[in-house]
Amino acid sequence: MNRSGVLEREEMGRVFESLFLHNMTTCGRKHLWSVFNDALDAVTGLGMGSVGFEGFEALMMEMQEQCRREVMDIQDAIVKECGLRKDEVTEHEAELLSIYETFSKVLRVARGASPGDVGEEPSRASASDTVDDEGLRSILLEYGLMYDTETQFQTLATRGWIGDVLYSHGGSIPFKEVLGVIRRRRDELKHSMSTDLQDVLNEVDKDHSGTVSMQEVFQLLEKIGFAPRCREDQRRLQMLLSEVDKDNSGSLDVFEFQNLVIGLMSRKVNEARVRVVKAVEELGYSENDELQLRDLFFVLDDNRSQSLGVTAIRAVADRLRIEMTPEALRGLVQQFSDENSQTEVDLACFMRLFRQLTSGQPSFALEQFFSMSRLSRGPPEGCG
Repeated sequence: MNRSGVLEREEMGRVFESLFLHNMTTCGRKHLWSVFNDALDAVTGLGMGSVGFEGFEALMMEMQEQCRREVMDIQDAIVKECGLRKDEVTEHEAELLSIYETFSKVLRVARGASPGDVGEEPSRASASDTVDDEGLRSILLEYGLMYDTETQFQTLATRGWIGDVLYSHGGSIPFKEVLGVIRRRRDELKHSMSTDLQDVLNEVDKDHSGTVSMQEVFQLLEKIGFAPRCREDQRRLQMLLSEVDKDNSGSLDVFEFQNLVIGLMSRKVNEARVRVVKAVEELGYSENDELQLRDLFFVLDDNRSQSLGVTAIRAVADRLRIEMTPEALRGLVQQFSDENSQTEVDLACFMRLFRQLTSGQPSFALEQFFSMSRLSRGPPEGCG
């Protein structure tokens, strides 16, 4: 919101998308956008104008109810189809639809099937549908749960716990078991970050009470890169703080702080997913293109920062034999970088950059790139 006390259409659209569309299917997103725009037209008048706080609050309450009904209808169908237990639904309540959408997408790509004509509901997974280790890898990658190295994943998928899960189901697993893998992988991450977070917490816990005040929490979040950067970030942080501070003490112990960080990480992944979905829709990428671009980005992002700089983009250009001067390459990265960085691009920005870099022929370039690399997932020469 600007200092005029009103919100413009574009601002309201961003808030609506951030609040309600991270856990939604593609067709559900399109339907809810249509409902939102109709409701907004009724408030502002045929695609014009702005809305004050009271009007905006009423609009968001209306959309919250619309989204709740949409989510429940789709969720009930998934639960019935896949035989999910109540505790499984509760565990994935804020992401069940999006994970199921990804599972269905991975299946379609593996089968070489199209998502359907414009306006049609894409083919959905059934209880008997399964994904193998490659499909599971794609799902983990999309939700920020992939292991740091390809070797780690392949080891676990052949003779580790992931391999045991796959073997027990004949080499591929249904949606219900994919959710189980996601939960276990998150438990691994939670365990691995416990020591690091304890060390960070000890730095500001001067009285050695084992807890930190809210002021100290903000210092910690800034130290680990999660400090709020805008009003909307502050609002979400306050919501998460109220959720994790179960005893309403006004301070957090290490477990509560850990849950806060996990919640912030999850929110960051969800927001990145929404941006990617939007980029894929706007740019007309196929589902296969999307999975390959995610894969390519992961290969290039060798330090797992979720961003690529000029060196990585140069490696792609060189691999595709695209000649660019250093100045032109830096200009390209700056053109597609977001407002928070002028020297790096995240995945959604990379998708936009890649389309321009390949002169509007990304599918051909991706095929060329992966055929030359023999589907190797090691970083291209020059990007490490």
